[in-house]
Amino acid sequence: MKKVFALVDCNNFFVSCERVFNPIASRKPALVLSSNDGCVISRSQEVKDMGVMMGVPYFKMKKLFNMRDVCIFSSNFLLYHDMSQRVMSILQEYVAEMEIYSIDEAFLDISSHNNPEAFCKKLEKTIKQYTGIPVSIGIAPTKTLAKVANVMGKQQQLGTYVILDDDKRMAILKDLSVGKVWGIGRKMADKLHANGIYTAQELIIQQDQWIQKTFGIVGLRLVHELRGISCHQTETVRSSRKSIISSRSFGNKVTDFDTLLDSVYAHVRNAARQMRDEKNATQYVSVSIYTNRHAMVPQHNASKQVYFDIPVSDTFTLMKTAKDMLTAMYKTGYEYSKSGISLSSFVSSEIQQQTTLFEESGGRERKNVLMETIDSLHDAFGASAITIGALKKKTPWQARSTFISPQYTTKWSDIVTIS
Repeated sequence: MKKVFALVDCNNFFVSCERVFNPIASRKPALVLSSNDGCVISRSQEVKDMGVMMGVPYFKMKKLFNMRDVCIFSSNFLLYHDMSQRVMSILQEYVAEMEIYSIDEAFLDISSHNNPEAFCKKLEKTIKQYTGIPVSIGIAPTKTLAKVANVMGKQQQLGTYVILDDDKRMAILKDLSVGKVWGIGRKMADKLHANGIYTAQELIIQQDQWIQKTFGIVGLRLVHELRGISCHQTETVRSSRKSIISSRSFGNKVTDFDTLLDSVYAHVRNAARQMRDEKNATQYVSVSIYTNRHAMVPQHNASKQVYFDIPVSDTFTLMKTAKDMLTAMYKTGYEYSKSGISLSSFVSSEIQQQTTLFEESGGRERKNVLMETIDSLHDAFGASAITIGALKKKTPWQARSTFISPQYTTKWSDIVTIS
């Protein structure tokens, strides 16, 4: 059976999530800002047409946004994550083999469908009807070409775009710059340009021996994919991350230990929960604190690491360890602007671990049961239902979110009501 892949990509995903619950934003240009309302990270088509580039600092474009009456939103990642899960769950109902590539993209193996285009058009309408999120779908015999088809569909505003015909494929590759091919970075593009290769069509006619010698087996597979030969299958099981990092710049400068510790505790709670969701325990934790290197202030950047003999997954142990590290690093007289933690060297928490000679009998099992209970309470009633560690009433370290929208789908008090 000949392989057929579809790449489903949510259009302007963060903006689209905001527009689902804010009809006014659907009738105006709209954008989403990064943490601390720093840079533009998602743009509606109207904002793109204004010439606003991805990553541009908000303060540089503020006058233009006001003049054009642009709807501005702070990042609301809880909302975006929940909406992503809704889209992915719909896809999982329709296909057997699926690879979630990112928060707003998924590859589908639709080789068994007699009419892939009709199937994907129906899928496109279903996602829009059930979630309000518009998607573009690229169909092709390889994942690389499906990415090309997806981009073509967006450019021509077709929704679903198909590249299954060889003549059509060659015509598209003739005008496709090698620098815009999925998997070709700047260094590879520069090397191709140095050899007189500027289009994807010029690339695929090169000798396999030269391609492999110059770019290795990865480069050769990429070229085969552009030729319509599938080299990458859908990875239906996502591998666990090698590390989890939780860090964020502060909304205001922090000078006292307790406030800095409060920010580190928040990172520990966040990272530890992500790790447990992936059924892992960590053997390594690192805590870092920073001052603003761009400001004319005394500088102090520090980091400490701890290796655990026995893997740890409970938040209590990680918090105590993080506090000890922060105590050793912290210095008075500095204005801290960022903190963060990193967890790595993961071991599956489902594997029985050897205990130490002096460990309390059954202590680890009781901690695991307690963490499972707390996690289930968070799932049922939200993260604020029960908290590990004391929370300060004032949190000046919290990132600025001047334009944050409600938690429409994850908080009872923020559910939209129609009067």
